[in-house]
Order: sequence, then C-alpha cells, then structure tokens
Amino acid sequence: MMPFVTTLPDNFVTVNAGTPVLNTNAQSVLNTAIGDVEQTTFIRGDDSNEIATAGETLTFGVGDDVLSGEYVGPVTFSNLNPSLALPGLAAINLQLNPIEGHVVRVGGTNYFISDDDPTPDNLLVTMSITVAGQTVSATVPASDGIEALSDALRARATELPGIENTATRLALNTAATTVDTLAPTTAPLVNTITVNVAEGDGILDVAPVCFVRGTLIETVNGLQPIETLKVGDMVMTRDHGLQPIRWIGCRALSPMRLVLNAKLRPIRIRAGALGRQMPANDLLVSPQHRILVRSAIAQKMFGTEEILAAAKQLVMIDGIDICDEIVGPVEYFHMLFDQHEIVFANGAEAESLLPGPEALKSVGPDALDEIYELFPELSDAGFVPSQARTLATGRMARRLAVRHAQNGKALVAHS
Repeated sequence: MMPFVTTLPDNFVTVNAGTPVLNTNAQSVLNTAIGDVEQTTFIRGDDSNEIATAGETLTFGVGDDVLSGEYVGPVTFSNLNPSLALPGLAAINLQLNPIEGHVVRVGGTNYFISDDDPTPDNLLVTMSITVAGQTVSATVPASDGIEALSDALRARATELPGIENTATRLALNTAATTVDTLAPTTAPLVNTITVNVAEGDGILDVAPVCFVRGTLIETVNGLQPIETLKVGDMVMTRDHGLQPIRWIGCRALSPMRLVLNAKLRPIRIRAGALGRQMPANDLLVSPQHRILVRSAIAQKMFGTEEILAAAKQLVMIDGIDICDEIVGPVEYFHMLFDQHEIVFANGAEAESLLPGPEALKSVGPDALDEIYELFPELSDAGFVPSQARTLATGRMARRLAVRHAQNGKALVAHS
C-alpha cells in the first residue's frame, strides 16, 4: 500500500533552524488541525538507495502532481504524554498514539509522509484516570472527541474488576463523568502536538514481513528454529497440512538502522497475549507481519470469524509492544510456500510471506530474482496472489484491537 502524505500548515508547525525538532503551536487534533490527506509514492533515481540523507532532494507524488523538496528527516508525530491533576479527585493523562513517518520540505511547506493514515479518524487518543492507585483507561479515535472518551472511561470504570472499595469506584465514575465537562481544561493536553525529527539519516524502504531468528516453527520433525529451516523442509500449515518451503530468505538489520527507523523494529507478542497459551512463549515478528485473529468481534466487524492483522496494529493490547531494547542486529526470516499459508510459530498462528508487490520490495533484488524464477507469474504487474484470510486494513485492525481491549476479549478465542 502506498504511504499517506499531508501538509503541516505554517500555523501548525514552526521549524527551528539548526535543531532536529519541529515545534508546534497549540492546535486541536480533535478539530482536524492537519491538512488534507492523500496517498503518495517516493520516486527515486536509484531504487537500491534505501537511505535518505537530511538535505537530500526527494521527489514524491501528491495526487496528480509530482513534487521535489528537501528531506528533513524521519519523524514521530505525537504529543508530550501530558497529565493533569484534579485536586481531590483524580489524575488525568492523555496520549496521542504516535505515528512514524518522514518530513520533506517543498518551498515553505512541510509534508508529513507516513505508512499510517494520520486523519483524525485513524489517530487514536488514550486517556487514563487514576484514583487512589486505581487506573482505568480508554482509547478512541481523535475524531470522536472528549465526550466519547468520557463515555468509554465511564463504562470501563463501572466494569473494572477487583475494586472492592465503594468510594474508589464512585470516584472513578465521577472522574470519568466529569471529563467531558472539563473539555476546556483537558482538550489542550492533546491539542499541542510535537513532531520530533530524529538526527541522522532516514530509511524509506519497505518494512519486511517475517519472523525473528529463534522463532520455533511447527514442522514434520516437531518444533524447529526458523533459522535452521531450508527449501524443501515440510512445515505444518493450518489449511493444507504439511507443505514444502519453496523459498526462504534472511535479512539482517543493524541496531543503528533500527534506531533510525522505528517502523522496522520487531513487535514482541508476549506469551498468552493473544489468548490461552497463544503464543506459548514470547514471539517476535516484524511490524507488518500479520497475526491470525479469531473472535466474535472479528465476525461482527468483517463478516468472518478469522482475519489477519498486522502486529503493529495490535500494540494497544496488553502484552503486545514494540521491542525497543535493541542490543544487536535483528535477523528477519521470510518463508514462501506455493500459496499464502497460516503457520504455527511459538504456538501462535501467523502468515507466511504473501508475495504482493510491497512485500516483495522488502526481500532485496537478488532474492527477488530467485522468487521470480520460482514463480514467474509474480512478475506480472496484474497478478494478485490469493490470501489465506481476509486482511484487515490498518484502520480496521486498530479498531478491532481497541474493541478487544475495551471488552477484555482475547484476540484468539479458545476453540
């Protein structure tokens, strides 16, 4: 999928020359402070050049126009995780879930480019209230406004298990109910947005879709680390039993590369985070790697009980987080079968490589030649590979995760 682009208006962002930070003025995310959002694509003279240097001229498309400008750097679009104390009542915290991207400056206009759609319908705001050591939180799209947060918090406060102190429960409900009446006070907590530009170079390549070294894959010979597998090995699949690996590849990313580009850092799914004993132990996958979700909520949202959602869209679920403690290179392993499959990794169900155009960009030119030799039909621009399950878009996958979190339901219902 092509990335999204939006302008950061002059009255929204002030660029401080000589510093790696874009400081914003107070603008309301809840009132759509950003510009119109379109989809874009980078146009590079050298397709193998994955690194963009600050000051480099980049060309990209916006609608029917092609623009060229100065690359500013990789950025994080977020707020400052501020908090507000209500004396004698509660502490309130509001966090705009961060979006990673890049800024390119064309003339006096700053363009924010990201894989994630930054419109308020897709920007998630999390509010937490704490009373007497007890905390409840809720997450809603920014476009829903403070009132929706109030409603969600009140529902969470009412249902929160383990609070036996009636006064504490009453205080939580009172705080939640009061949030919308305090909108003039609480809204500025998310109205001031920061766009932090990392120092150094930015990486514009496509995030890989794969498992991290050490992942245990179920095979004809039992569980085997993915790095020990080779072409021809028989792997157990959910839909078609044992299937031979047709191609397997590895891509190593250095710690510096992962620091510079957060979208390439692995996602850790802790043991049991998906459901009962799923995974059986911690599973590390690339952010774009899709995980099988099976639930009544998925049925209501997609019309099918089982869907595939990218790991990065599930991070609001307890036990699913970006792996920030990078101490060495990360090795990502891809597996390709005759068709898109669901495999068993550390006891969880996850996809094999779906050889679509974007995923194939991540394997590198040499590996791509090997894959095209095995599957020449993939080089046809009009070819669409079949999917093992419905693929949830980023927006819908985030909404799915929010509903599971708010209702305390496992992503994988026990069958």
